[in-house]
Amino acid sequence: MKDVQQIVTEAIEDGNQANFPNLEDFEEELNKRRDEKQRLRRGRGANRKDRELVDAVAREKGMNKTQRQQFGDYIEKIKRQEGRGGADNFTRNELLDLAEEFLSI
Repeated sequence: MKDVQQIVTEAIEDGNQANFPNLEDFEEELNKRRDEKQRLRRGRGANRKDRELVDAVAREKGMNKTQRQQFGDYIEKIKRQEGRGGADNFTRNELLDLAEEFLSI
C-alpha cells in the first residue's frame, strides 16, 4: 500500500491537488478516504460469505456468469417479497431450492 506522502506527491505531479488550498488539507482528505475504504472493507465480511455461498450454489447448478448475476437479483426479489431484511439470508438448502426454481423459469 502506498503511504500518504507518496500519494500526495503523485497527485501533485498529476495536478490533482486543485481542490485543496494546502498540502495538509490534501493529506487529511486522503487519510479520511483511506480510513473510509478500510471501514467499508471490514463491514463486508458477512456479505462476502453470503456471496460465496450463492456462488457455490450457482456453480453446483451449472449457472454461467449471466445466470449467476440474474440469480442474485432473483434472490433479492424473493427476499423483498417475503419481507426479509438485508441480513436475513437464505440457508444453503433454501438457496438450492431457489436455484431450481430460478432455472425452471
